[in-house]
Amino acid sequence: MQNSTFIIKEENGIMKSLVLRGDQYGMNWVEGKAGWGSCRMREGMSVSVSRKFLPNGRLYESYLFKNDTDFDIFTKEGDVDICACFNDSYHDAKTCEEERCHTHLFIKGEMSWVMALRMGGEAPHLGMMLKKGSLVSYGVERDLERISNDRGDFFLNVEPLHLHPGETYEVAWELFPHNGKEDFKNILRGYDNYIEVNSDKFIYFEGEEI
Repeated sequence: MQNSTFIIKEENGIMKSLVLRGDQYGMNWVEGKAGWGSCRMREGMSVSVSRKFLPNGRLYESYLFKNDTDFDIFTKEGDVDICACFNDSYHDAKTCEEERCHTHLFIKGEMSWVMALRMGGEAPHLGMMLKKGSLVSYGVERDLERISNDRGDFFLNVEPLHLHPGETYEVAWELFPHNGKEDFKNILRGYDNYIEVNSDKFIYFEGEEI
């Protein structure tokens, strides 16, 4: 599966590899034990995973959760999640600079986003913006034998749900390349669900004016 922006390998709904065209290092932006796109959910639920390329070259990923039972299902935070395992780990310096990333997650409901930056600072980088659904938090599962050398697999927690029999709930996001923090912010400004907050500083003491 490929277009002018991405080269992707997937198997049974799990994305095994994501490479950005024009990347001289051919970095794979996904890794981890759980597998990108694997989902955990309450008993009686199922999920359909789909991916497609948009006209602007971005990758659209959709996760459609369904209540397969004859009764209502109520979930709480942490009952339904999606694995998005960015390649955030530490090896030798050359590997880190060229083929690993720092993952910055902003998980705030309907305006959740992720900014992944190659550790060496060289573009292209990878971004993600939520398009449908709501994410309330994220968890990390790590291989403790690697101590702090692997940040682990990220699991994005879907908002608490109330699904009637046969009802569905969709979580979808777009993945796109960017050239750094400012370019990433400019891209987010094109999304209707993005709210930007700026301040000279984000820690204030009593009596200071904002």
